[in-house]
Amino acid sequence: MNSASTQSSDFDKSEEDNFLKMIYAGAISEHKETYKALGLEFDDKPTPEQKVKIINMIKQSLSSGSNANKVYDTTEEFARKYYPDCKSIKEVMEEEFGLDQILYAKGCTIFEAIDGGIEAVKAAVQEADIVIAVLGGKESMIDPQATCGENRDNINIQLEQPQLEMMDEVFKLNKPVISIIVDGRPLATPSISEHSKAVLYSWLPAQFGAKAIVNILAGRRNPSGKLPVTIVREVGQIPMYNSRLPLYVDINDWAEYIGHDKTTPLYPFGHGLSYTKFEYSELNWNRTVQPNGELNLSFKLQNTGSYAGDEVVQVYIRDSVGSVARPVKQLVGFVKVTLDPNETKDITFKVNMKQLAFHDLNMEQVVEPGMMEVFIGASSQDIRLQGSFEIAGEKLIVDRKAFASQVIIN
Repeated sequence: MNSASTQSSDFDKSEEDNFLKMIYAGAISEHKETYKALGLEFDDKPTPEQKVKIINMIKQSLSSGSNANKVYDTTEEFARKYYPDCKSIKEVMEEEFGLDQILYAKGCTIFEAIDGGIEAVKAAVQEADIVIAVLGGKESMIDPQATCGENRDNINIQLEQPQLEMMDEVFKLNKPVISIIVDGRPLATPSISEHSKAVLYSWLPAQFGAKAIVNILAGRRNPSGKLPVTIVREVGQIPMYNSRLPLYVDINDWAEYIGHDKTTPLYPFGHGLSYTKFEYSELNWNRTVQPNGELNLSFKLQNTGSYAGDEVVQVYIRDSVGSVARPVKQLVGFVKVTLDPNETKDITFKVNMKQLAFHDLNMEQVVEPGMMEVFIGASSQDIRLQGSFEIAGEKLIVDRKAFASQVIIN
């Protein structure tokens, strides 16, 4: 038997090359002016000689963390130089409401307190009628000041401590607070959620994110986003997710913490609020379905509020008794419906039973007969309509599982 000596770089080479190709493609399209300032000017693509120089500069930057090639000092300066139309929330609010209506104070950076920062924030809050608190982290693959990013793990899923300390002082002043979370991950923010009048998760909203945020704050846009994740209260609750297995008698039980609010998430999968309200009614469905058939769910959705809005209707199904444990709620369909005030629409979901297929003890992908429960609502926990039906007939072995329901809106 022969053996060979290898190094990790032997296996990482192709991955490293692909990574450099990705960085290079973005660099020559996004940062032409940077390279122009460094004497590397080109129209469409760099010359082969320029390409070699640019890749070497990228390698040097990645290996040393050096900022020597930068022609800007801060991310704010970078944004102003290369994205002149990109504005901060403060700037857009000043345009929307007027310079004389906006008080501004920077209490801290993402990671660090600022000398006199909290006192400056408290002074501004005391004069204000409403507080808009912009909080969160920073996404980057290589920036040492990043809190999240590709190939970067973070054991802290809350806001950084200086931000929490600042907000503790803000809440003590008893002014209405709207908290805006800007981050690439679902942060655990129980104290922020408890004391804020509203919380807006903006994620990483890109160049025109500030305008979109202020449009929501000003009522120019009615928010309709729903969470594609479950947001927990603290790291000890992980993993906590909607399609969990039924470990408890009640399907709404999430965990076994005794006498504590940590038995539930901070926000469940599918959660999201609106400036208007929606009413679900008149559910009709077929009580018996063949394993190769469809479940037809029809109901009415009405906007009972004063504003036009979009509701994201969600349909979940639970296999009451299976040969293997099945999720307490399996998402089988969703649709965004636009409604004017007092408008009503008829919604019909056609759920293919192959969406419920799973691998049984024999590792065959099957649709099993038995009783099923169906839940329809505004989130995985905010259920407005529900019923039950039976898959009747013999077990069906399927080659391909179905993943999406057909939806009809009238």
